[in-house]
Amino acid sequence: SSMTREGVAQSALLLCPQSPPSPPMPSMATCAGLQCSSDAECFSLYGPEWTCVFGGFAMSCQGPCPEPPPSPARPPPSPPGSPVVAMAYISGAKSSAAHAIATATIPAGVEHRVTVEVLRNDLGSANEFVEAVFIMDADHPQIFRPANHAYKKRLRYANTSFIGSCNPDGGDQDCTFFACTDLTTTYTSMTGDLALRAEFKGHSHDCDCDMNTWECSARDDIFGRTPMTAVIRFTFTPLFSSPHPPASPSPPPSLPIPPQLPPSPNSPPLSPIYPTVVAMVYSSGTEAKTSPSAKGTAAVIAGVPYLVSMEILRNDLGDQDEYVQQVYVSDSASYTDAAPGSSIGSCNPDGGDYDCTFFACAGLATIHTAVTNELTLRVDLVGHSQDCDCDLETWVCSEENPHSIRTPVTAVARFTLTPFFASPPPPTPPPSPPRPPSPPSTPPPPSLPLSPWCTNGVYGNQPQGTPCSPVWVYKGVTYTGVCKGNDYGGQGWCSTTPTFGTPAEAWGGCTLCSPLESSPPPPTEDEGPTETEDCYMGNGAKYA
Repeated sequence: SSMTREGVAQSALLLCPQSPPSPPMPSMATCAGLQCSSDAECFSLYGPEWTCVFGGFAMSCQGPCPEPPPSPARPPPSPPGSPVVAMAYISGAKSSAAHAIATATIPAGVEHRVTVEVLRNDLGSANEFVEAVFIMDADHPQIFRPANHAYKKRLRYANTSFIGSCNPDGGDQDCTFFACTDLTTTYTSMTGDLALRAEFKGHSHDCDCDMNTWECSARDDIFGRTPMTAVIRFTFTPLFSSPHPPASPSPPPSLPIPPQLPPSPNSPPLSPIYPTVVAMVYSSGTEAKTSPSAKGTAAVIAGVPYLVSMEILRNDLGDQDEYVQQVYVSDSASYTDAAPGSSIGSCNPDGGDYDCTFFACAGLATIHTAVTNELTLRVDLVGHSQDCDCDLETWVCSEENPHSIRTPVTAVARFTLTPFFASPPPPTPPPSPPRPPSPPSTPPPPSLPLSPWCTNGVYGNQPQGTPCSPVWVYKGVTYTGVCKGNDYGGQGWCSTTPTFGTPAEAWGGCTLCSPLESSPPPPTEDEGPTETEDCYMGNGAKYA
């Protein structure tokens, strides 16, 4: 009923340090007083509307809560970057609700650090704890509809972002807040309007709270406080101090600014800076792909060396057998899926399957000089699947959600290509003037024959001393620097044309060429062949 607010999950929103006026307490809300044994006792203590009621553990006085004092004036607006605090709670002494919900408003598109605290309120045993905590943009349909399955041994709900569970220490009636450090995370809202939810197990009413200050005490200890069965506090802190850095202060008037010297007319122009290239390579959808798992291209400048680094999205890569098997960086002109080039390495990120954050693969840093103006980038993964959804413009990713406005992805890699020098290499010097033509040189002596064999003039149709062809063909067999057989004078025979019979059958019996026939260089006073020295073969060797 409205008197007890049983089973009703309420929410309140606090802004720190800027807090809106606390919502007025319902005039018919029920408050608890001291323990009693009769209605008359409550009448004498609190008034005619109070009665003695069993509150779940003992008899206590209950009646309408007094009107709260007027809210203080609204404080002046807080500077940008203030934390936002949202209180989700379940009020009433007999509430059977299992979840507390709240809403919060934070700047859209700004990453926030999220911390969670839970009130130690009948949560002293191991089976009394916060079973699940969720954060999601509030405009998603059916925001807190439970799913009918568990996936990968984790409690999962449709259309929500599950951040974990919490089991506080302390006793049932400590009535202080416990920091759930394991739930600390970051969150970036797409819309700015959040829906928050916490699932409790084994809880009940052991604490009463002041809903203005959220100071709490053991039940029935302090008159006027509201009975609570569950309270959880969310704090969203932006990860910047202000949206824009402050402008640099101007120098004091007493210190004049020195005049700026004009640039020297002889100063060379500044060299252009080559830009850093960031390329996202990904596969969208829910079906994982292999060889390649994801592939894309990057526009670069040919001839520029780039320092290549890569980050991989933690997307179902939490186990040892789930990792990046190969990474390829290749010129698009020579790339094919069957021959992608040489792999630059592999990468096994840390973290969990649903982290949906990027891991820097430090061991993959390499230098690549592009031959063309486009590179093909490829990653091959094993053991992966779709556990994350991503915004394809900002590349902010979150745990998979069938109702998310983000795109489901199975593999995402971010390549960063940084030019290895800040400015282009120095320009090529102008070509040297043409050299004057050199005077004609003395022609070299005629080359020695490549074959040491000549005709003997006894056999065949060629005169004595005719050089054999260095390479000649007879009936399909090629002879190089040799004669055929051992007759026709004992050394065999040879053709004096490259092909025997073309244009005519020119041949003769073989004998070693004489020095005069081989035309060696003219001898000098100190060197050169003599009648007793060896003769030079056509290939530079000597023969006797």
